[in-house]
Amino acid sequence: MTHGSGSHVIDLRRWTLRPPHLCFITPGRTHHWQQHEQVQGSVVLFDPSFLLAHPSDRELLRDLGEHPSLPLSGDAAARVEGLLDD
Repeated sequence: MTHGSGSHVIDLRRWTLRPPHLCFITPGRTHHWQQHEQVQGSVVLFDPSFLLAHPSDRELLRDLGEHPSLPLSGDAAARVEGLLDD
């Protein structure tokens, strides 16, 4: 999330969103946005073939899915934006 504000509800747990912010949603979870104001950002989807080709990343993505809301510092946000721009 790069702009806006609001809440992201993942499996009935509400997370407050303020940029810069990352949200991780793993398969099988339900989610929706609440009280969102002009939310902007990027979506990255990892399909099964990516996970099979990068087995060491599966554990990292699983761990991130257990803590699906991650506020970013300025430096971390800049690194993530750089990755998404590539």
